[in-house]
Amino acid sequence: MRTICLYFQVHQPFRLRRYRFFDIGNDHYYYDDYSNESILNKVAGKCYLPANELMLDLINKHKEETFLVPLSDIHKEEIPKTLKDQKIKYTKAIIYRTVCSDLADLPVAEYDMLVFFSPSGIKSLKQNFPKFQQDSIKIASFGTTTAGAVEQAGLRLDVKAPMPEAPSMTMALDQFIKSHNKNSRK
Repeated sequence: MRTICLYFQVHQPFRLRRYRFFDIGNDHYYYDDYSNESILNKVAGKCYLPANELMLDLINKHKEETFLVPLSDIHKEEIPKTLKDQKIKYTKAIIYRTVCSDLADLPVAEYDMLVFFSPSGIKSLKQNFPKFQQDSIKIASFGTTTAGAVEQAGLRLDVKAPMPEAPSMTMALDQFIKSHNKNSRK
């Protein structure tokens, strides 16, 4: 019996828009959303989606085999669910774990806003500051899973991205700050 391990890593950098001298102080949005979306769609259509189809076809051709699925301890259930729905035998292998850094010496109460990009950030906050009181500290999150972790932790979510009107965290923060400043002047 042959053993084959295939490892795929998907990464696409964000492209920055042309930022001119006169944009300084007026426009704090740096991303080229059009290029980012069109390039991601192009790469997905030519590479990622066909690779997924090819992998699923190969797996379905060899349904009698048991597949090893390398995952992190914090992962989406999409791949295991797909395999289960297809009645494919598999074993989950937790290859790496997300570990919280010791941030206990950080003066977290002095910050105006905390921004989280993954549920592990919320876990780290709770682990490092078990008596954390949000009070007037604003919390921002990127992604639905992270937003869910914020709410599940009993915290107030003040800024959420991506949203139709704010597809990036920078845009969401910019809109929040403008709105906050406008309301503060009244």
